[in-house]
Amino acid sequence: MLLHWLTAGWRSLVANPLFSLITVASLAIGCCGALLAGSNIKQHLSFEQWVPGAERIFVITRKMNEPESGTPMATFRQEGPFARRPQTMIQTAMRDAIADRIPGLEAQARRSIGRPLLQEDQEEQDRRSAAGPLPPGELPPPFRGTVFVDAEFFKVFPLEFVEGSGVEIDQPDTLVLTQARARRLFGSQPAVGQTVEGVLGKSLRVIGVVKDLPAATHLGFESIAGVRTFEMLRAAPQGNQTQVMISFGDPPPSRS
Repeated sequence: MLLHWLTAGWRSLVANPLFSLITVASLAIGCCGALLAGSNIKQHLSFEQWVPGAERIFVITRKMNEPESGTPMATFRQEGPFARRPQTMIQTAMRDAIADRIPGLEAQARRSIGRPLLQEDQEEQDRRSAAGPLPPGELPPPFRGTVFVDAEFFKVFPLEFVEGSGVEIDQPDTLVLTQARARRLFGSQPAVGQTVEGVLGKSLRVIGVVKDLPAATHLGFESIAGVRTFEMLRAAPQGNQTQVMISFGDPPPSRS
């Protein structure tokens, strides 16, 4: 039976070569498109799945309404490559404002992005600025600098420490490094207890080293400092550069 089907199929291909070519090419293109779409969806869904309890972690988003009509006017970014994505940068005071207003809330943490903290990051930023604008369509390489967080950040995102811990992250001169940055700064020597040159002549003390983050993450950074460290530099985090992330101890309440 199988040999009969193969023979009939071969005769059909030979008898109608143009039609057969179009059919086979169409099937090949369709299969390739389906595989690419499936791979893209799988890659997007894999982000932050390395975090324990990732399904219980949410990012607070911002929506601004026009005073008179109440029509949403700034829920989404309006320009640039990330247009129509929700705006997740909010005021730093939001963390305290929602502390007792969401039932089942287990922990919340701020994640602020601002000016470079380490001298090597400042030099890299200066180098990129001096190089001038990139050609149209070319994206800059990722800049994995420092993020400024609350102590509860490590409760929401339980990063694995290979040296030290993040207990003292609230102190204004402490720093947690990734393995990649620790190796670049100190080679094979233990990093905990070492000092790192910061901007404005500040010295920062390394209190911990975490495993390098996987590729499938939006948390790109090479060092972590406390919010008080940013305040020490007299450059308090700007409201539009802060994310507030919350986690629930139990499954989150229904949205219905």
